[in-house]
Amino acid sequence: MRRFKHRRWWLLLAVVVLAGGAFFAFWHSAETRFWPTWLGDERPEAVINDVRQHAVMTATNRHAWVAKYGTPQKVAARIHNLTDLRAAVAEANPHSSVYLPGEARDITRPTVVTEQGYEWIDLPSFWPNSFKEPSVIVYINTVNRAVQKAQGGIIIDLRNNYGGSPQVMIMAVAALVPQGDIFSLVPKNGPAQPWTLQNQGIVANGSGGDQLTLDKPFPKRTGLKVAVLVSKRTASAAEFTALALRNNPKVKIFGTPTGGFLSGNVGQSYSYLGHTLIVSMTTSWAKDNAVKVYHEDPIYPDKILPANDQQALSKAVFDWLNAK
Repeated sequence: MRRFKHRRWWLLLAVVVLAGGAFFAFWHSAETRFWPTWLGDERPEAVINDVRQHAVMTATNRHAWVAKYGTPQKVAARIHNLTDLRAAVAEANPHSSVYLPGEARDITRPTVVTEQGYEWIDLPSFWPNSFKEPSVIVYINTVNRAVQKAQGGIIIDLRNNYGGSPQVMIMAVAALVPQGDIFSLVPKNGPAQPWTLQNQGIVANGSGGDQLTLDKPFPKRTGLKVAVLVSKRTASAAEFTALALRNNPKVKIFGTPTGGFLSGNVGQSYSYLGHTLIVSMTTSWAKDNAVKVYHEDPIYPDKILPANDQQALSKAVFDWLNAK
């Protein structure tokens, strides 16, 4: 009899463990962990309210978005999980996004090859968790070494760069960019906020105070001819990098119009039911030093060519670099 009772207790314990494991897996599912409908949690409303108050919305979506998510009742009816929330935020502005910590991380290194005597730099997407990461200095130094080595001209290839940290990318090419204001961000309400390239870094007044500085400035190489390659895939931080480079009259842009994500995002952390998510909210439009404001507008190259036609693109670039 005692053995049977012991077996019964072990069986009960096993059931409890299995049930607990199943609940844990359910709870930590990216699709259900934040707002299971059976809990009746209304906290997605905080995200939607912040988007409504602070985000700049695309002209085509503004009225439809407010009609769809404009009241707490509509939020509760339409948003039940992370997929729903991501869709709602992206509908307000496709540059906005919702992600879990670590999801957006990308620390791909630049690559450099020599073509016809010129340094060809493939500047990739780059999104570190912090400016203090060693990968940040590796990224910047890899590019700057090639810039300092260059003779006569250089190629910056942004065709496959979908974005990340504009501060890191711009600092990587800072030797090619004149000092001073490089562009501004125009928020929903308020004056334009300039991003300024100083001797040792960027003061990014429009991005919530994020700044990136170096121990010492790089020698300027603004006398070099700079060919910048772009495509439809060139987006966000890569577009800001092209915009900063365009302040140099020695820069010429080749390829197809960019993705049209020249807008400023602010990351906001939200905590729900013991979990964290980040909302990257689009709160401003970019304005270049020629005072053009980019409302979902792409950057148009100086020389429009198919971005995937390597032969035609290379010929145009090298013809221009070699011209006196």
